[in-house]
Amino acid sequence: MRKTPKQIADLPVNSGEKRQWLLEASAREIQQFIHLIADNPYCGKEYELARTALDIRLAEDADVAAQNLVLGTDHLVTQTEKLVKFTQSLVYLTVILAILALLEFLKFFFKCL
Repeated sequence: MRKTPKQIADLPVNSGEKRQWLLEASAREIQQFIHLIADNPYCGKEYELARTALDIRLAEDADVAAQNLVLGTDHLVTQTEKLVKFTQSLVYLTVILAILALLEFLKFFFKCL
């Protein structure tokens, strides 16, 4: 079972397990860990490692979010292009319908004369 930030903070200073945990922990877990060790005068190096791990985790999370945004934007652009084509088709069909209606009106008008 994965250890909690509190369990990791309670491990001895410079523990290899702490460093490995920092590589795998989420941003929220690293933040909790930083808060737990912030007041400990012997954890200066671990604090810096945790800050670096947090910065890297946030950058990785931002990269994933940016990739998802790009995919969503590409999908939106594709859907917009389809919508533009459908709108153009609708305009053409409306013009054709207007011409047919005008022809029917003219046929009716000239029959009445």
